[in-house]
Amino acid sequence: MKKQMRKPFYLLAMSAIILTACANEKDTMEDKETIPVNTEQSVEENNTDAEQEMTEDEAMNEEQETEEGTDLNSDENMEEDMTTEDSMEENTLDDTLEDLANEEVADEENTPFYFLKNSLWIGMTEEEVTTLLSDPNAIGKDAMNDTDTWRYDFTLTEGYTYTDPLVDGENQVVDTVDTEGIMNGDMEAQLFVKWNEGAISTFTIYYNNNGEVKEYRVFEDGTVKE
Repeated sequence: MKKQMRKPFYLLAMSAIILTACANEKDTMEDKETIPVNTEQSVEENNTDAEQEMTEDEAMNEEQETEEGTDLNSDENMEEDMTTEDSMEENTLDDTLEDLANEEVADEENTPFYFLKNSLWIGMTEEEVTTLLSDPNAIGKDAMNDTDTWRYDFTLTEGYTYTDPLVDGENQVVDTVDTEGIMNGDMEAQLFVKWNEGAISTFTIYYNNNGEVKEYRVFEDGTVKE
């Protein structure tokens, strides 16, 4: 009886071993089959990572290009701003110089010299002169030609008067210029008018120009000497 029972048990044991081996072989084959799937997933993941890295690189390059473009635009804008500022400074300087020139012209127009040279002319009568300038400060003769001469003094200092040193009683000589008073600023200008039969034959204006006594003379033929 014992020998008859061992044989079936042996067969059962062998069957179990075979089944176990088959099961292990099946699991191994399933593992082998899953390997390509994992490999494909790894490849896809690697490709995705590579694409992501390329996208990040492209984004960085675009950002860098944008920054460079921004820098270039900033430089161009700075240059344009500097050019605009330079242009504005030049315009301001031009305007300032123009204003100064206009002020100088306006100042010159307000001087006796400018007024006299633009208001007197050869042939003007005594009545016209006195209407324009009132009575002269001195009436006398020219020392060289004994010509009737009037002198007008245009003073700046209140109370300042000039006396011709060549005065000789009634025969007053009106022929000298107050150069000291003109240079000191007491006398702004002096006008000498010479007459011929009641009309201006010549006239001369003496005035201060940057600390120097200048002469403006108009002769009988209209010629001007400065």
